[in-house]
Amino acid sequence: MHFQEVWVKGSQIVASSDRQFDQFAREIQIASLGFKVSEATSETVKLTYSFGANVVVPRAALGALPIASLR
Repeated sequence: MHFQEVWVKGSQIVASSDRQFDQFAREIQIASLGFKVSEATSETVKLTYSFGANVVVPRAALGALPIASLR
């Protein structure tokens, strides 16, 4: 499966990248956060997660986030 990941700040697109995932995956990782795939079709994917409103991202994963360059 291919998905376009788009990062925005306000109405400005900061970055975008193509993400490829195994179509049979039950869980995917994005920026070190785990998401469970609850439903996937050729057009959409529905994800669930169990982390709260505040998340600590490991320092090693920060460089992979496009928003790291906005400081």
